[in-house]
Amino acid sequence: MRCTQCGNKFTMLEVPVEERIYGKFSAQFKCPSCKCWLQAGKRFKFLSMLGLTLMAFCAVTATLNSLGFASVDKAILFLLGGAGVTFFTLSLVNMKMELVE
Repeated sequence: MRCTQCGNKFTMLEVPVEERIYGKFSAQFKCPSCKCWLQAGKRFKFLSMLGLTLMAFCAVTATLNSLGFASVDKAILFLLGGAGVTFFTLSLVNMKMELVE
């Protein structure tokens, strides 16, 4: 990750646990060098939630399909599941930090 204030590159392993605040869908943490508070951007939150939702929907639908409660084409499930994995991966690769105000 890169701090938007000072430009320092760091990983979450470098941030002490005492300098993190976890919420329901995101975490806020201090930059190790300039000590400003950062959090993930809105695009990260949106893409990761979209990806996780698509993967969960495919898992539930595939389970219902295998138990005989639903009749869904497997190609559609693979397509939606692949899209979910793609969105989740893109959210991790393109993670942008923003300052907490």
